[in-house]
Amino acid sequence: GYDPSLVAGIVFLVCFGLATLIQAGRVYRSRIWWLVVLVLGGVTEILGWVGRTWSARNVYSLDAFLMQQCCLVLAPCFFSATVYFLLGLIIRSVGRRYSLLPSRAYLWIFCLADLVAIVVQAVGGAMSAIALSDDKSSTPGSRIMLGGIVLQLVCMVVFSALAAVVWMRMRKDRSYRAMPHPQAGKLTSLGWGIAIATFTIIIRGGYRSAELAEGWGGYLLQHEAYFCVLDSALMVI
Repeated sequence: GYDPSLVAGIVFLVCFGLATLIQAGRVYRSRIWWLVVLVLGGVTEILGWVGRTWSARNVYSLDAFLMQQCCLVLAPCFFSATVYFLLGLIIRSVGRRYSLLPSRAYLWIFCLADLVAIVVQAVGGAMSAIALSDDKSSTPGSRIMLGGIVLQLVCMVVFSALAAVVWMRMRKDRSYRAMPHPQAGKLTSLGWGIAIATFTIIIRGGYRSAELAEGWGGYLLQHEAYFCVLDSALMVI
């Protein structure tokens, strides 16, 4: 069943490679160094697809399988951290009155929750690796990994709800509607960027949760088209 496509591996290596190079160039030109987090996410995606391409050439390699699983599960955490920070920037720009939380709270609370989720997934991944290498059941480790991914998904859903509150309050406020067009346009573009990124991360988290819930031998894991569309293509966006 599990048979990764070499062509898909090469395509996404190219896509993530180009996207990461473009982002690195933007960081260098703008000197906005915190955006290097996006570059780190791109590099992690590349490493994950290196592992998946390796799996396409040697489907029985446990190292290749674990490499792609760990990296591709971890990479979106860098993207979500960027989204948390961007919302904080918007709140600092327009004022605390639009938000239910202080601007810094978004980065600290949600990044801390993501960190906990990463540790949980790492523990689950390590347990699965040990179990597979010893020809034992990897189900306990998979369940722990699933818990970590579900935690990430819940965090992103809660974050999206808080971001929606900020956006609705801004749209209803007269002072925001009276802003000069260039400033309001930039905030609107940034808001749409956050919305699109949040949506893609939530869809990807839902897919990953369903995949791990089925187990390593499940339908979703054995049909790569779902992975390419509902995980990697969304992360390229």
